[in-house]
Amino acid sequence: MSKPKVTKESSGQKVGKKKAMMDGFRIRAEPVYLSVKEENIAPFTMPVEAFTFKPEDDMIISHFKNGDKERKIYCNIDTSEEEKDALKKLQDECKRQGIELLPGIAIMAGRYLSRARGKTSKAIELMLASQEWRLDYFKDGPVSDVSVAEHFKHGVVYFCGRDYGMRPTIVCRASRIPAEWYKDKKAGTDKLIKTLIFCMEYMVRYMCVPGKIENNCLIVDLKGLSMSGVPISVLSNIYSVMSHHYIGRVFRFYVVNMSSGLSTIAGWVKGLLTDRQKQKLMLLDNLADLKKDFAPGQLEEDLGGSRPEIKTFFPFPLEGGPYGMGATSSTKQKPAAGAHNVLSEKGARGKLFDTKLSTEENAALDYVLPDAVEFFEREKLPLPSDLEKQWEAYKKAEEAKAAAEAAKKDGIANKDSQEGNSEASPGAATTAIEEEEEEEEEEKEDETMEEEAKPVAELTAEEKKQPFRTPEFPDLLSADLSTGLSNFSLPEKSEGFDEVSFGWSKKEKAESHFKDWKLQCKLTTRVEDITPSEWFVKKNAAWSQQLNSWKAKQSQWKADQIKKEKAETKKEAEGEKKEEETKEEEVKEEEKKDVPMIHVSDFDLDVFGLENVNDIGTGEPLCSMFGFEDWALLTLRVEMHLLAHSFRKDVNDEERPGITADHLPFYYNKYFRKGFTVSNFGVDDVEKLVALIEDTVSLTDKKVLMAELDEERESFDLFLKITEEGRKRRELLIDSGEESAVLKFNQSALNASANGAQKGGGGKSYGKGFDKGFDKGKGFDKGGWQPQAQKGWAPKGGMGKGGPQQFSGQKRPYGKGFGK
Repeated sequence: MSKPKVTKESSGQKVGKKKAMMDGFRIRAEPVYLSVKEENIAPFTMPVEAFTFKPEDDMIISHFKNGDKERKIYCNIDTSEEEKDALKKLQDECKRQGIELLPGIAIMAGRYLSRARGKTSKAIELMLASQEWRLDYFKDGPVSDVSVAEHFKHGVVYFCGRDYGMRPTIVCRASRIPAEWYKDKKAGTDKLIKTLIFCMEYMVRYMCVPGKIENNCLIVDLKGLSMSGVPISVLSNIYSVMSHHYIGRVFRFYVVNMSSGLSTIAGWVKGLLTDRQKQKLMLLDNLADLKKDFAPGQLEEDLGGSRPEIKTFFPFPLEGGPYGMGATSSTKQKPAAGAHNVLSEKGARGKLFDTKLSTEENAALDYVLPDAVEFFEREKLPLPSDLEKQWEAYKKAEEAKAAAEAAKKDGIANKDSQEGNSEASPGAATTAIEEEEEEEEEEKEDETMEEEAKPVAELTAEEKKQPFRTPEFPDLLSADLSTGLSNFSLPEKSEGFDEVSFGWSKKEKAESHFKDWKLQCKLTTRVEDITPSEWFVKKNAAWSQQLNSWKAKQSQWKADQIKKEKAETKKEAEGEKKEEETKEEEVKEEEKKDVPMIHVSDFDLDVFGLENVNDIGTGEPLCSMFGFEDWALLTLRVEMHLLAHSFRKDVNDEERPGITADHLPFYYNKYFRKGFTVSNFGVDDVEKLVALIEDTVSLTDKKVLMAELDEERESFDLFLKITEEGRKRRELLIDSGEESAVLKFNQSALNASANGAQKGGGGKSYGKGFDKGFDKGKGFDKGGWQPQAQKGWAPKGGMGKGGPQQFSGQKRPYGKGFGK
């Protein structure tokens, strides 16, 4: 049995005052992440095709219909000027704050910037959070194959193959989660997370090629699970790990083998997904759809492939090519021995684009020498150009080392030659030079900071690009600029000029610059004189009326249930019920105590298939369980939908695609005549606010608000259905221990804003009694019905002895705490 291969990022750090640099960031010592024995590295972990694979354009950057885009491959590849500028700002800010990052975090800088939508402070916040998690999770050592071997035997999580883009694919079989993992929920969750982390660290080290293959896919199999049997907490934990600690690594989630009930819901959900969400989440009714992205030989038969059911899950049951979409032939390849050892740990990690290097130098990988050369020669493959250069440097270093050793034996070696050649090592020639240059630059910077020299005025690279200086005070007030912007133009002879000359730039360049400037102004200036149209006024009035109607329905239904309960309690007190019926009722109550606290009948209800949201079958309205947060989210959805569509109609300017995030409070006040503060919704910026209702609106990469639903809808029912689905999902997450799912809205502030809405314009969007409507029924706030807090209906004091779990005729139980 061979010794385990311990993976530790070689950060090239030096001891002393010099600060180690990598990818433009100061770095710190990195913990060991992965330990795996050589015999447990599966065949085809790194297929030969991976080294010659060339990703298509849409594999590098995904483009969406609304103009948004998302980068998928970040390392060893050229990026846009905008991305380079954002990275430089991030590097500079981290240096200014004295932040030292783990190499594994620094290399993810582009991904964190993408998640933060280019916002430097947010990217740093995300990076430090991930770094803190890594330092804590791996503080006791790496995740090893020995520690997860038993977990893999169940076949819950494992790698099965690669998709058409050579992306490694993990299969998650929810029905295989062993019963003991459910009994001890915390221990079971820890085992699942540990197994998943092992898979991800294994992939990053041995299965990726920077600049070519950097992502994976995840197939979630729900075969044999009903709607109530889906392990929501398990799936949410998987999502949490992938989205928070491996940002930008998952290319696509596939959900397959859904029950008929789940398929029905999925059909409705598909219509609500944004383009970005549709690209990432595939809810498949037909397994044949997987063949669009996978060759049959990469999937098992029950997933639509041609492979027999896999019985052994570790070492990973990977298969050789072909990998192309729909490929039916099988080459029955023999695995190429040593392919996973071709790239060094630094090479497998990759590097960020460095503007001081050429495109070719940036694309170069870091190889293990001489193993990499021996591998390519053994497989009869030509050496990549970057490997050739490193091989030549390696041979020269070896020759110099041999000459030094020979000279030493002859007794003629001097101290300088010994020191000059002692550091030569495989694959270190170019790395050493890079590190020395970076250290010298860092030394110079530190020395400069220490010297008390007179300040010297210097222009930044950005300032040098500007033909005009930026004045401290603008020539025009923002309001004046906005009002006259549509009339601005360059002078033309037709206007009566004898001559129009362009002294600094040619006419074409000047026109292009003016057009870009005007477009930028339209994005950054407000339309001060915009007025809500008749379309908006009518829609908003209809919405106010509908909202009040739904609240009245909820109040009436709750009042009816209280009357029924009081009547039943009275009958019991008078002894009108027979003793036998009483015993039967007690048995039923005992049976109910054993029912898991999951709203099973909630999942049996096809929300999107309802024809009448005011009656789900027993006279109960769909909004019966809405609490303050649900009404607030419903209102926010409708208002953002109306605002996004109305703005485009009212401004009537194709060059103003929508409202920018910075201007949202201004336009909200213009249309709805009330204040708008994102912190009232428990978030600190518009991006997070939009994330709460991303099924209704989204932000583009330029932070422009876009509606996701059509403007003309016959009713507001869809918004109510979306909110009800969100409420159920949120409560399940909360019940499973996901604290981040708890909403922290400022009820008093939102109530004050609603009650302070002025007449005219938007009108009173919340209607009367926004903060009092819940208490109109008798005793709603005194031991009876209360608005939903965070976990179902849970009023203290209950409804009498023991507190009923379910009213007669009621389809949906009311969660925890009833009757306490």
